[in-house]
Order: sequence, then C-alpha cells, then structure tokens
Amino acid sequence: MPDYPIRYRIRGDDVHILEVMLPPGGAIKAESGAMIYMDNVIEMDTPIELNPWQRFVLRKTGENIYNPVFHNYSDRVAVVAFAAPIPGGIIPLDLRKHGGAVICQKGSYLCGTTDVKLDIELAKDLKTAVFGKEGFILQKLVGAGLGFIHGGGTVVERFLHEQETIKVDIASLAAFSGTIHYTLELVKGVINKIIGGEGLWLISLTGPGVVYLQSTRFNVQSTHGE
Repeated sequence: MPDYPIRYRIRGDDVHILEVMLPPGGAIKAESGAMIYMDNVIEMDTPIELNPWQRFVLRKTGENIYNPVFHNYSDRVAVVAFAAPIPGGIIPLDLRKHGGAVICQKGSYLCGTTDVKLDIELAKDLKTAVFGKEGFILQKLVGAGLGFIHGGGTVVERFLHEQETIKVDIASLAAFSGTIHYTLELVKGVINKIIGGEGLWLISLTGPGVVYLQSTRFNVQSTHGE
C-alpha cells in the first residue's frame, strides 16, 4: 500500500467497488454521482475548482463541473465507497510513478486525494479538428497524490520502454502516463475507411511509461469522424 494518509480496498470481480478508509481529518475528492455509500460521520461539500475555460469546455462536452469532497471530521476511521457507471475495473494511480500526471479517457475519473488536480487535456491540431471545435478532449490527473479511474471490461496494463511505440484504437484506451508522447493518426486507405470496422482514428503512444487498455469501449469521441 502506498504511503498516503488513506487506505483503500477494491472489492468485486467483474464490477469493482472502491472502499476508502479515511482517517480523522482525511478527505477525498470524487466524480459527481460516484459515491454509493458512506459512514454517517462523513460530510460532503462541493467546491468549484475549475477555471472559466475549463468549465466552458466541460459544459460543451456534457461533463460534470462539480467534484464533491468527502471529509471525515470525526475522531475515528470512516469509510466512503465509490463505483463506476459501467462494468469494469478500478485502477489506482500513484501519480509520482507516472511523472506527476496521467492522461485518461474522458469520463473515466472516479476519485482522488485532495492533492490530485483534475484538468483537461485538449489535443489541438489539424488532425484532431474533426472531433469538433474544442478538439479531442481527454482528462488529465496532475499532482503527487493518489487517483482512481475506471476502465471498461477487462483492464490490461502495459509498460512501454524508451521509444517503444504502440497504436491503439481510441475507444480502447483507458489511460497512459504523462511521460508518454502521443499523436492521433488517420487510418490510411479507402478500403480501411469503408470496411475496416476499427474506426478512422488510432492513437500512437511512445514510451517510456505505462498504458492501460480496456476491453469494453465507452465514451467514444467521434472515432468514426462524425
């Protein structure tokens, strides 16, 4: 278990539940609607931490702009539990091991310690223009804390060495380390575009760092160029 002021356990097989044991004075920040139960000594508030640009982008994409914080003001350990909106696995992320940042699929953030900042990763270039005026949007967890995201179905972890590259269907990508360089690539060839069945866009990831892949695709962001 990492040396954080909270302990946690992940329960379940096909559908995970995350139980966080908050010490006295402890707190954790979560995605709106992710909490499923909590001890009655835990209190919740909902600060607004996003700047106006971030709030504008999230409203445009239908994402939540409020992230409630759960506090344990009691003198004993208290439990708060979270679950993802789709079947799959919960991934704990020590941001210190990922270069201080993890980039993940839009909508995959579940919760994190209060020293984890939830930001927007906005890829803007000629290739990503097809995804809309705001470009291709991902979430970004920044800081030196502990964050949790969810992946659809079975989640596979793969480490990329320096200059090692893999290409991934955009919807099959759960997250990757901030140390990884990425670009979006259009699948070449008329036949591929018409009958390929794998979408028009791939994301090319070059190490070093860790990539988390998901077997169940969700939250596809116009991967067919619509």
